Amino acid sequence: MTLPTLPFPALLPSPGADTPDVTRSAVRLGPLAFPTLLAAPKEQFGDGLDAVGRVLTQPDAKPRAFELTLPVRVDGSPTPREAGMRLRRQLRALLANTAARLQGLWFSLDFDPELAGWLLVGSGDVEYAEGGPTFGEFTVSLGDCYRVGARRTHRPARRLDARDRRPAAAAKDLLGDVFAADLSALAAQTMVALPPGATALRTGRGAPIGAGSVALRQGRTTLVPLVVGQPDGTRVEFTADPATTAGDVSVFSQTAPSLTT
Repeated sequence: MTLPTLPFPALLPSPGADTPDVTRSAVRLGPLAFPTLLAAPKEQFGDGLDAVGRVLTQPDAKPRAFELTLPVRVDGSPTPREAGMRLRRQLRALLANTAARLQGLWFSLDFDPELAGWLLVGSGDVEYAEGGPTFGEFTVSLGDCYRVGARRTHRPARRLDARDRRPAAAAKDLLGDVFAADLSALAAQTMVALPPGATALRTGRGAPIGAGSVALRQGRTTLVPLVVGQPDGTRVEFTADPATTAGDVSVFSQTAPSLTT
């Protein structure tokens, strides 16, 4: 079976010393883009049967594995080694981010939209491909990977985690590095951001969240909804284009090696 590869990447001019590699790919996993698949994915159907003597019984439902093998490389880049090494670092960081992995990574194939859906990835193995680190070519195998939802059958949701950050002992940032004592006198207001472009907000009980409880802020390219006044632990369901909420990967190569990310 021959899997198609789309043109990758398209180079656009950039002001200053930065030269961006704006990529268009056939495969997306969360915020990362890949040129194609190295092996056709296997989609499981049904939950199987248990045989007890001569009796067949229906077992409890179980997760369905969705193994993936992807090339970690950037085809057509003027600096393939640097671009491939950077993509490997981004993949390593994504798989080490437990919070990102467990909320589901959006997976899509341009040549087979029906397989698009949310994946839970436990771990992955990265090894050298033919070009290796010399040409920035690697292979990642995601064997501990499960397909847990599809756009036709599931809606994304978030459980709100509201914390009072006014006390001096409470960190003001997610990394826990910034502290300040001059916010304790301010009035508290619960405000939690949802993915860009999220609409049709509802609570976990199906009740719509009115416009009076949603504030909009302009993000980089899309309006970001902020849920206001909902209690801690509230589950919020919404409708959003997964391709938009997954984010586009725009990698900038700096001319100075010390600034390369």
